[in-house]
Amino acid sequence: MHDQDIKIAADCVQKDEHAWTELISTYKRDCIIIARKYHVSHCFDDVFSEFILKLLGKPGQTKGALERYNGSSSLKTYLSVVFSHVVLSHHRKMKTRGFVIFSDKPEKLQQQKEPELIENESYEELIDVLTMIPEYERNLIELYYYQELKLWQIADIFQCSKSKISRQLKKIHEKLKTLLQQN
Repeated sequence: MHDQDIKIAADCVQKDEHAWTELISTYKRDCIIIARKYHVSHCFDDVFSEFILKLLGKPGQTKGALERYNGSSSLKTYLSVVFSHVVLSHHRKMKTRGFVIFSDKPEKLQQQKEPELIENESYEELIDVLTMIPEYERNLIELYYYQELKLWQIADIFQCSKSKISRQLKKIHEKLKTLLQQN
């Protein structure tokens, strides 16, 4: 358990101004780094405002993310996942299409991860096939293979189970193999 993190979260829920100042000063830098990583630094203020609202929750409706924090992971990890989810939601609201969520073009994915994804295939062939699959599947590939997130982190972002993400990644992997064989 992360008792100090639980205390900070609880104090923020109780609207303790000192706790909010500490939380924001401690974790805003991490959010800036994530915003750069996901290419939303140009609208960071908007995304960060959405993040704060997500932490607080809607008055009289749902619990905020800070109220749901249980200390099973560090507050830093928890807030990073929540912020990543806000970034994804922001992209959906803006109705972005294609592979824009994590990189402007699939070609930007070259980070020596291709061999882990599909063995014995050229990078160019892999990029061609990645453009053929739906955005959601490309995003799962990006998060798992290129951003190196754990299955449970991806499941938190998409608000589903870890086993569902695992099954989807296996299906995508098989789909990519089939598409590469057809090309």
